[in-house]
Formats: sequence, structure tokens, C-alpha cells
Amino acid sequence: MVLEQLRQRLAGERRDTERTRAQMSGLQALLEQKGVERARVLGLYRKGRIERRDAGGADQEIAAYGSMLSDRVTLVVFWLESVTVNCGL
Repeated sequence: MVLEQLRQRLAGERRDTERTRAQMSGLQALLEQKGVERARVLGLYRKGRIERRDAGGADQEIAAYGSMLSDRVTLVVFWLESVTVNCGL
């Protein structure tokens, strides 16, 4: 009975871990996309197609969003590591 409960709990943790890994991959893809977007904005500024204030505003917005994504990736990695250590996955 106790062993069955532990098996079920471990199976649940594994499913959660798989979902979290998928979420982390999605967050990392978004982070990479923001890097590409930032490079595009800087390229437009360097070519003189947008003004400095527009480039600066877009850069700040992209940086803030990128920072938030990076923080979420860090939390997900921490969670995955703790689950892996605690459950022996």
C-alpha cells in the first residue's frame, strides 16, 4: 500500500517534470526570439530608419521582457534540479 502510493507520487513527479521541461524549452525559445528582435531594432537604428528615442524605448521593453523570461527559466531550472535530486529522476 505504501509502496503503491510512492509509485504513484513518483509517476506524478515525472509527469510534472516532463511538463516543466517542455515549459522551459518554450521560455528559452521566447528568450532567443527577444534577442533576435533586439538585434533587429538595433539594426534599424544603425541604418537610420528609426529614431534614437524609438530604438531606446523598444530596447528597454525588450530587455525588461527578456529579464522576466530569464528569471522564469532560472526558477524552472531550480525546480527541475530539486525534483531530480529529491525523487532520484
